[in-house]
Amino acid sequence: ISNYEVRVVATATIEGKVVNATGKPVIGAELEFRSKTDGRSIKGNSIPTWTRLRPTISDDNGDYEMEVIPGQVTITARDGESSGSGTIAAVTSRRTHHLDIKIPIGASVRGTVVTPDGRSVADATVQVSPLSGVASSKDHKTTYTDEQGRFELTNVRPGRISIEASATGFGASGPSLRTVASSASTEIVVRLARARTASGRVTDRDGRPLVDAYVKAFTRGSRQLPTTMTNSGGEFTLTDLGPGPYEIVAYHPDGSKVRIRGIRPPADGLDISFEKAD
Repeated sequence: ISNYEVRVVATATIEGKVVNATGKPVIGAELEFRSKTDGRSIKGNSIPTWTRLRPTISDDNGDYEMEVIPGQVTITARDGESSGSGTIAAVTSRRTHHLDIKIPIGASVRGTVVTPDGRSVADATVQVSPLSGVASSKDHKTTYTDEQGRFELTNVRPGRISIEASATGFGASGPSLRTVASSASTEIVVRLARARTASGRVTDRDGRPLVDAYVKAFTRGSRQLPTTMTNSGGEFTLTDLGPGPYEIVAYHPDGSKVRIRGIRPPADGLDISFEKAD
């Protein structure tokens, strides 16, 4: 029989209005709530716990009301592909707090993906990721270039963003950082890098080759993740890399992982040992 601890807490209320960029109420906006509270204690340190609460919908006047768990509460309001968010740092029990949410008009990002020598690239993958505010998976956007290497993404969340492109046979461009404004259009040329590789060997805790381990390459702010697996000798090669620097992570079948940082391709003879596993 398992033992469970059940806590009963007094809730708080948050109410407010959802409006668009012009101040007009947004009817039927979906609101998501996340509450951050102090969780279990480990060695005297309180570990925060995030709780996702049931969503609600704004009414015919754009108003909403929700009972929440006291603590730090973040609210995201979404209308179609556009969203806005707000946070109350300290929600206290048995009180009513007010927070209006503005959903800005999305920005657009368009441009061209080119090779290192300036030729346009068709069928390149372009990804835009938000770097500011509270973002959800829907705020990350992906598209592909046309025959002229052109692309366009609409309803991009205003604020600081990262734009990145990749294509077979080239290194990823690396993140290009921009700040985009509501309803504005941003034009950019994204230049791919010369393809580079990183290779090496993954060994287990006893120093033996680790077979079929996943190996991924990460860059700061990037969502492009070059991935490969080790062969029968524990060897791997990551292709189509840019100049970096990269963090290369190997994943053991038991769930542990090892990372090496600051790798600037081309890089050969990398040694990844699970003697240093997380």
